[in-house]
Amino acid sequence: MVQNNIPERRSTRIRNMLSDTQQQRRRSSSSPSRPQQFIKPNQTPTLKRVRSITQTADVYSQPTKRTVNKPELLDLVPPFIIFELAKLTAVLLDDSQDELRTVKWSDSEANTDTGFSVLASMLCEKAWNDNKYTMFKDFKHLHISATKPDVLITFTDNNTGMKSKIYKIELKSSKKGGPMPGSTVQSLDINEPLIFCVRPSDKAKIQAGYRFHIRVGQYHDALNKIVCDTELFQDRTPRPKISFDNMKELGRTGGFVIKDKVDWLKHYADCAYNRTLAKSKSMIHKSWQDKLTQFIIDRYIESTSEDEFAKTKLKNKLSRNR
Repeated sequence: MVQNNIPERRSTRIRNMLSDTQQQRRRSSSSPSRPQQFIKPNQTPTLKRVRSITQTADVYSQPTKRTVNKPELLDLVPPFIIFELAKLTAVLLDDSQDELRTVKWSDSEANTDTGFSVLASMLCEKAWNDNKYTMFKDFKHLHISATKPDVLITFTDNNTGMKSKIYKIELKSSKKGGPMPGSTVQSLDINEPLIFCVRPSDKAKIQAGYRFHIRVGQYHDALNKIVCDTELFQDRTPRPKISFDNMKELGRTGGFVIKDKVDWLKHYADCAYNRTLAKSKSMIHKSWQDKLTQFIIDRYIESTSEDEFAKTKLKNKLSRNR
């Protein structure tokens, strides 16, 4: 009798276990499930109360870092004002010959204009403060700060405390006034102001009192368009050449002119075209670029009909006359 009751008891326990399991499943299906949370080691989850119109639930969430929004930098000063400021700074630099003689222009074999930049930045601040209530009276509520490299300018609004974006006056120096490599095209802004200094060629001439020559203009004024009309374009990252000789003397600088950033490319296109049509090749060093330009021209001629060419020529003529 006892042996006959053992299977019966086992079946009863199994039925009870199944019943409990089914009840747990029904309870779990009727209540919303919590999403699985992944907790990093040694990190304590924080309990956050989330309320909505239909339900209130307690959920676990990871601690989140607070994001700090940086204040937006404003364009407080138009570019032609920065250009006028550069002109005044150049005049002060030209009058600071003694200070220019104390500048350290080179360190061993490396050329460095750090001293030139520090001096120019100081004179830039002076030029602004001296003319804040006259030439720059519409901006008298702005405080200026200028620093190296070159002359990097920021303004602070005295009324609101808001800061401006960074404005730049490019500085260049050389022992000669002729062409020299300029900035790379990635960082090139041909409309920004440029102060160019041609310094005496050696320390003896500096000590003897030879003059530092200062000119000011926009970057596109110094681009090497006048000196050479058969210049080779560069096969690496282009650094369009600039020249002190292209710039006008102090007091003769014109007004602020905006040009397209790729304006300098037209110069190289003209140079390439001039080289392919040059009557006397002995005057020009031959280059693979001459062949490349000729192949491009030939390819265009072969693939363009007379009607298409006439339309393109008319279109270009109209765009130049605008």
